[in-house]
Amino acid sequence: AAGVFACIASAMYLMASTRQATFVRAEARADLQQNGRVALHEIIRWLRMSGSDPLATGRFGFRDQPIAAAGPPRQFVAVASAARLRFTLDSNGDGVLQASDDEIVGFELDPACAGPPCTLRRLGAGPPQPQADNVARLRFRYFEATGRPIPNPPPDEFVLTPQERDAVRRIRVEVSVHAPTADGVQAFPLVSEVALRARLGSDADPMSVVG
Repeated sequence: AAGVFACIASAMYLMASTRQATFVRAEARADLQQNGRVALHEIIRWLRMSGSDPLATGRFGFRDQPIAAAGPPRQFVAVASAARLRFTLDSNGDGVLQASDDEIVGFELDPACAGPPCTLRRLGAGPPQPQADNVARLRFRYFEATGRPIPNPPPDEFVLTPQERDAVRRIRVEVSVHAPTADGVQAFPLVSEVALRARLGSDADPMSVVG
């Protein structure tokens, strides 16, 4: 009887341990997926505001311009590449770019990471801030108003020129996060698109988000 009881108790313990491990993996996977969705939503939210220019100066968005700050002159340099974004918006409506995280925005994977996965960082006027961990991939794709990709066709790695940045009217954001599974890890891709404000405000596309 004692032997039978020991066998039953061992089997029950094994089942409980397996269920607990499965529950922990599922919970961790759900958390990582949610973190990825939050990070993607944050990128899209800021992209929707990129180029906000209440005074119609034509300087904001993916354009280079001086930064209003005390001390030596500083220049903001916009970036639109396959793996990195950096743009501006006039959040306070004064027509001048401030050295502020509300007016200078960008996103990238931590370049010091030897991964993947890596940490997704938000770029601003100050030090980069982590947005999400275990990000296996971050990629941006750019399109004209007609839907033609920029560049056409896009290579694996590229950096848009100032002229190409001016032509961008839609951006697709692709984020992939690593999550644990019973067999190891699995990549979960997340994709969304945003239509941008026109750079000069003369041929603006309606702002919308799809995906």
